[in-house]
Amino acid sequence: MLSKRPSPFLLPLLLALLTTACTPALRHCKPDTSPPAPIDAKDREMLALALVSYTGEHLKGSDDTVARELAPCVARELEEQPLTAGKWDLVWGPMVFKFELATFDDNMMYVVRSRKDPKHLVVSVRGTNSIAILDWVLEDFDVFGPLVKWPYGDPAPLKPKISRATHTGLKALRGMVPPTGVPGAKLSLQKFLAQEVEGGLHTVEVTGHSLGGALAPTLTLWLADTQTTWDPDGKVEIGVWAYAGPTAGNADFAEYSKNRIGARTRRVFNRHDMVPKAWDVCSLEEVKSLYEPQIKTPEDVKVVTDLAIDGVRHKHYTQLPEGRFVDSPVYTEEGKLWAQVGWQHVCGYVCALGIEDKVKAATPNCSGASQPLRCPQCPPP
Repeated sequence: MLSKRPSPFLLPLLLALLTTACTPALRHCKPDTSPPAPIDAKDREMLALALVSYTGEHLKGSDDTVARELAPCVARELEEQPLTAGKWDLVWGPMVFKFELATFDDNMMYVVRSRKDPKHLVVSVRGTNSIAILDWVLEDFDVFGPLVKWPYGDPAPLKPKISRATHTGLKALRGMVPPTGVPGAKLSLQKFLAQEVEGGLHTVEVTGHSLGGALAPTLTLWLADTQTTWDPDGKVEIGVWAYAGPTAGNADFAEYSKNRIGARTRRVFNRHDMVPKAWDVCSLEEVKSLYEPQIKTPEDVKVVTDLAIDGVRHKHYTQLPEGRFVDSPVYTEEGKLWAQVGWQHVCGYVCALGIEDKVKAATPNCSGASQPLRCPQCPPP
C-alpha cells in the first residue's frame, strides 16, 4: 500500500521524446507564498479510508477472483486501522479492474457505510498499483496525446477535456460490477447508489490518494453530471476529498469542476510532493529545485522535467481549485532524491496530518495483520 514508488518522470522522458520537439517552454510562473491550510479530523479519516484502498495490490487472478479474496481483507483492514475501526461497514465491493495481459489489478474501488449515520456513504478509489506496469503506462503517463472531450453535463461555453489517462481510469471505475459473494454483487456503482437512494441516502463522499486523488474528483463530477439517472429528485449531497493527485484535465475542465462541485471539493496536497505538480506547466517547473538546497536535483531530472513541460505545455493542464496544502519539510535523512519523492508522497501527508501513529500499512497479499506504517520518524515542522 505505502511502498516507495519508482520515479514518476522516467517514462514521460521516453514519451516526450517520441511526441514532442525540445522547444523552450513558456514559463511565467509565480511561486505560491500562502501559508499552509488548517487540517481537521475529517481530513485524517478520509485519508485513512483512501489508504485502505491499497490493500491487496499483490493479489493475482481474474477480476472476480481477486474481488472475492479482497472483500474480507478490506473489511478486516477497516477494523484494524485506528482511524476507521468501528466506524464503517463495507457495503459495495471491493471491485478491481485489470488490463488485458496484466498480472496485477490496475484499479480498485470500494464503498463503506457510516455506522453513526447509515445514510452516509464513502467511495474510496485506489491510486496507482505500484507493481502494475500497465497502470503506470496507461493511467499515470498517458498525458501527452490528444485530450478527450468531457461528454457529461452541460458545460457550454466551456470545453472541458481530460487526459487519456484520466479517461481510461474513469472508464474502468464506471464499468465495475462486483461478482456474487462480494457486497453489492451484480450492481454497478450507479445502480447501487440508486438502490440506496430508495432507502433514504443523503450523502455520498468520494476519496482517493495519488492517482486516486485525480480519479476521485473526476468520478465525483461524473456522479454529479449523471445524478438524475440514480437520484432523480437530486436529494443526495455529493462531495470529494482528494489527496496528492495530479491534474485530470485542462483549464476548462478545472473551471467546470469548480462550477459543479467546487464548494464540495477538498483537495489536499503537500507542497514538497512531486505528484500533484504533474501536469501543470508552472508546477512542473518547481520540480527542478523542489528539494534544494538540502538535496541537489540531478541534471538528468531537470532535462526530463523540461521534456515533460514541452510535452504538455499546449494542453493547459490545470489543477482543480479549492486546493488546501500541507507543508511537510524536506526530510534530510532521506538524502537520495527518489527516496525523498516517495517519502513526501505518502509519509509527508501522514506526518503533516499528525497521524503517523494512527495509520498501518495495509497488507499487499491479504495475509496476516496490518503492520505499523513504514515511515521514518516524522521530522519536526
